[in-house]
Amino acid sequence: MSDKAPLNAKILVVDDEEANVRLLERLLSQAGYTNVRSTRDSHRVVALYTEFQPDLILLDLHMPHPDGFELLEEFQRLIPEGSYVPVLVLTADVTGGALRRALLAGAKDFLTKPFDAQEVVLRIRNLLQTLSAFCPAVSEPGARGAGAGTHAASAPDGKVVGHGSVAGGRRP
Repeated sequence: MSDKAPLNAKILVVDDEEANVRLLERLLSQAGYTNVRSTRDSHRVVALYTEFQPDLILLDLHMPHPDGFELLEEFQRLIPEGSYVPVLVLTADVTGGALRRALLAGAKDFLTKPFDAQEVVLRIRNLLQTLSAFCPAVSEPGARGAGAGTHAASAPDGKVVGHGSVAGGRRP
């Protein structure tokens, strides 16, 4: 398998904090990803998911109704049986309960804020590589993939601090 993830993969960013959305958009752009859509309005996520048909979702948990947990449940209904659309949760919630609840609800990976920018990009790459192995069409330009079924700053240690960030550890 190639060391590179498909840079044309469709990535949906969902976070209610503008600074976090802009930061993730910038990280994705710098990593070479060219097909990114974002929303701060959790009410728009289902419609945007249906229209965009993302290959990967980056999701915050704590947002106004519907929150990330509710959206994970909705994704379980929207994603066709046998399809693989990974969700990477990026949240300030460092509790083990949030981790377990998100993974049980269908998230494929989980990182806490503040997060290491390189680690986020590597985890995105890894999830997209898994998707490419599961559905090779995602690596083709314009392919749907699985469904075919800034106010933030970097600290010297590489951690990214944005709105909603909690100082401290990486994973519960």
